[in-house]
Amino acid sequence: MRLPTTIKIFLIMVYEILVVASLVIAVRWLSDNHPAPLLRGAAFLLGMSLFMPPLMLSIYLPYRRPGWLSAVQNQGLPARGVVLVNTQRGDYWRPQDFRRYVRLTVRVELEGKPAYQASLTCRLDQAQGLQPGAAVLLRCDPTNPQQVALSENQ
Repeated sequence: MRLPTTIKIFLIMVYEILVVASLVIAVRWLSDNHPAPLLRGAAFLLGMSLFMPPLMLSIYLPYRRPGWLSAVQNQGLPARGVVLVNTQRGDYWRPQDFRRYVRLTVRVELEGKPAYQASLTCRLDQAQGLQPGAAVLLRCDPTNPQQVALSENQ
């Protein structure tokens, strides 16, 4: 079961609040009612509680599948495309990085419309095999033509 992003963020924040509260109780218990260690400990915990959410989100967000991607892959308009720019090539990626979502620049050719340039969203393992100039099968969102995904039968 996949949880929505907002619920995941909420759960991370609740976890962090519980950790900070337990640490405040521990610092208070260890300080034996001396105010200086208590203030230092509280300042440290406050600093950590402000630092950790952005750090956790910066780790989580690149691996999050965009919400619109499935709908475009299943119901989008079929199109052809040519990869213009791909900076995601190389063999230096760790295995867990292949689930990351990245963007490539492509020229999209929809039937009956002039070609235009857009950003293609795909997983890193898909992007590594696409050289500039490669022809790809795409799906485009009919309401927002800038949302482009690789076709499922690519």
